[in-house]
Amino acid sequence: MPLRAPYTRSRNLAVLALAVAISTAQAQEQEGKFIIGPRDFSCSKWTNTPKNTAQHDVLGSWLFGYLSGTNVENAGVDFLRGREPDELMAWIDNYCQRNPAHGITQAINELIKELQSGR
Repeated sequence: MPLRAPYTRSRNLAVLALAVAISTAQAQEQEGKFIIGPRDFSCSKWTNTPKNTAQHDVLGSWLFGYLSGTNVENAGVDFLRGREPDELMAWIDNYCQRNPAHGITQAINELIKELQSGR
């Protein structure tokens, strides 16, 4: 009888993340450059994805990766220094509730503009 490895939560999340990435990957054009992200990643989808679920964790991880990558490539001020993840998520939550038809990259870019302005 073959031995089976325990099926852990982290393994479940990794499998889900891979499935989301493979099944929903698409290129989105933003300011003349392409962004790879989940398909149809709108503010409405963000708002309607239940919190504390694996799917929300995957979307949040993508969001933080986008923010971090932009911050690293930014020649200006480190706009993420001193910021808390919950604060950034709350900003996106509020923006997306007010603008459900906007794409998530538009929401993130608006957040970046605000952070860069020092607000």
